[in-house]
Amino acid sequence: MKSPESLLASRIKSRHSKGNLDFINQNFQFNKSILKFLRQLTDIEGFMKTEVRIDKWLWAVRLFKTRTLAAEACKKGKVIIQNVQVKPSRNVKVGDVVSIKRNPILFSFKVLALSENRMNAKLVPGFMENVTTPDQLELIELGKIAGQTGRDRGTGRPTKKERRDLDDFIEPVFMDEEGDWDF
Repeated sequence: MKSPESLLASRIKSRHSKGNLDFINQNFQFNKSILKFLRQLTDIEGFMKTEVRIDKWLWAVRLFKTRTLAAEACKKGKVIIQNVQVKPSRNVKVGDVVSIKRNPILFSFKVLALSENRMNAKLVPGFMENVTTPDQLELIELGKIAGQTGRDRGTGRPTKKERRDLDDFIEPVFMDEEGDWDF
């Protein structure tokens, strides 16, 4: 891959067929900002980085809303790499499997590419792969089912009649051996 400097120089030469060096020197300040932008692009694509801090990577791939939250999760021991709880300053490499504890589930993600810059949500699948085990995914489904109750959300407290019907359902009335009702 070409360096950002060579990309910039070839772009300027193609615009100005003479390849006038004076023109390049006069616009050097403007070219610095373009060069900085080109460096960021190559960093986003992961061509120049071999390691990135774990808190930056977690934030960049949108697993945490802020970098501070990512760092706090690392400090609390909720981020695991190779069965070891990591600090926010730990570097992550391509191919590492990062696990995040969010009770009661342990999510696992494989690092496909590195970035220090937060990215669009559409680009995230190119940087990580969800490798969470099926038994952990079943826990998510069980949690969804358990969260569903008989009452619609926002309908308020049960009325007296509804409460009595509920009590009768939970504690049914039984008959004793003589055919009399037990109360």
